[in-house]
Amino acid sequence: MHDQALDPRAAVVAPAVVSAALDCLAHLTDIDPIRPHHMHLVARALGCREPEATALTWRLIATARLFDDPRWPAWSRYYKAASSQRRRSFDRVLVLLVADMELDADGWFDAGFFFDSLLHQFAGCSPN
Repeated sequence: MHDQALDPRAAVVAPAVVSAALDCLAHLTDIDPIRPHHMHLVARALGCREPEATALTWRLIATARLFDDPRWPAWSRYYKAASSQRRRSFDRVLVLLVADMELDADGWFDAGFFFDSLLHQFAGCSPN
């Protein structure tokens, strides 16, 4: 029988921890931060214990997959062109999505839901 309490896809990860992990990965230039091992090391360095460390690692891997989606470059351009206030808002939305979205049975986020959520949040907003 599968115990959901031990399933890292179901473990809760605080948005502050997700934010800190994404910041760490963004600043690592001397290693490949996309590798799962590196993501897990970041989770452990942030003080995560199991199952939170594995749950955070899964969420970071799923996020990296979203960043490889063909829809991501447009959002990256939006972010770069936005005012600092809009970037902070975007960062908050991104972190909350990564922290709260359900992972499917394979450990991935629903990319359609993710990009629809971004569009819903920022539709009609000018970048500045």
